[in-house]
Amino acid sequence: MWTEETFRKKAHLFKIIMNYKWKFAERDASIIRKILSELGIYRGNILDVMCGDGRIAINLAKYGYNVTGIDFSSDFIRDAINKSEELGLSNETNFICFDVRKLESLKLSTRFNAALLVWSSLGYYSREEDIALLRKINKIVKPGGILVIFDILLRDNYEPFQLFSLLSYEKYQIYSLEKINSARNKLVRIWYIYRMQNDENPVYLGELRVELILYSQSELISIVKKAGWKQIMIRQVNGINCLIAQK
Repeated sequence: MWTEETFRKKAHLFKIIMNYKWKFAERDASIIRKILSELGIYRGNILDVMCGDGRIAINLAKYGYNVTGIDFSSDFIRDAINKSEELGLSNETNFICFDVRKLESLKLSTRFNAALLVWSSLGYYSREEDIALLRKINKIVKPGGILVIFDILLRDNYEPFQLFSLLSYEKYQIYSLEKINSARNKLVRIWYIYRMQNDENPVYLGELRVELILYSQSELISIVKKAGWKQIMIRQVNGINCLIAQK
């Protein structure tokens, strides 16, 4: 399975991508805080599902939320714990290494005011597994609690294509190849990562692969509804697609 390869076996490479995403962490956390505040959640317990190295959880903790982050990559969780300690936020954050697909077997003493799925964390597996995950999250969110799926890729925004692009970040060059598998409604993204060495030729470090089901807006609303969530809406906030639902 590509998730095992990308997030565990090649965690050291994916950290390069996540370190780049930290550039936008404060902005994204601020937008999420605004969404939560609009719904009356100014403080409380937040669950960050598939939290990676904690970029959103840690920045939400700065606003006074108590955030629990879960991810199945021990490398990412270790980094999240270290970052929270460095920033003096270890009391406001709790990071757990666990496969969220088995969330029902994780004994959590907390019931959450809101749950987050950030940066297209749905669509990694199958439609049925996504519904099951959203249902499990529903069970550990308080009555009236909120689900926020933030930074969503929607099929409505894509046409069949093959796109090659380059990102330069610190000492790295990251080439990204994106293509749509129309028959399976999947986005396939491959990152080729190089490290620059002064004027010498760049050193090839390896590649990362992500396969993501591209739901349409109506499909995404449908699976969230099937998982027991209500008052579902999708809107753009600062140009970023967000789904908001309530238990």
